[in-house]
Amino acid sequence: VGGYYLNSLITQHQDAMFFPTLPIAFNGVFDNRQKTDSYSLFGQAEFKAMDTLSFTAGARYGIEKRRFLTNFAASIGSPWTSYNVPLSQLTRKLTFKVGVDWKPNDTKLVYATISSGNKSAGFNGGFVFDKSAAVPYGPENLIAYEVGTKLRFPSAHIQWNSAAFYYDYQDIQVSSLVSKNNSPLSVLTSNASARIF
Repeated sequence: VGGYYLNSLITQHQDAMFFPTLPIAFNGVFDNRQKTDSYSLFGQAEFKAMDTLSFTAGARYGIEKRRFLTNFAASIGSPWTSYNVPLSQLTRKLTFKVGVDWKPNDTKLVYATISSGNKSAGFNGGFVFDKSAAVPYGPENLIAYEVGTKLRFPSAHIQWNSAAFYYDYQDIQVSSLVSKNNSPLSVLTSNASARIF
């Protein structure tokens, strides 16, 4: 049983200048600020059903709040334009792990687990030239299935480990290239799914 707390503050300042000697000179100033508060409680227990068989169960409940402020000012030729976008995201998630181990002797282990996990929501910062692109992306969720063996052969000085897994991702966070005002922009989105095995 345990707990976790994180408090962080990240600031970012970027200047951009393109074609400074031309009438279409671009000047940009980007200031981003992100504050994160994260809390979680977790615990895990193991139950030994018999000498060769044991079960494991665990859970974690987390709350994370992120606050993001982006300031942008730019000029193409002239005059300067600017915007200020405050955003916030609140993520609450319960994740778990259950597993079973079969150990017929000291040199052989067969196991199976099912577990879940998540990656927090966040924001698109960086060189965001368009106010409509300064949008948050949602949390990424995963359920993982795994079975495997760990075998030792002491007389031959060999250890053999094998595993098979299946990962089911929902709302996976991926980098996407989108068009904003006829300009390409790289942003993170979270509306895709994936399977890995």
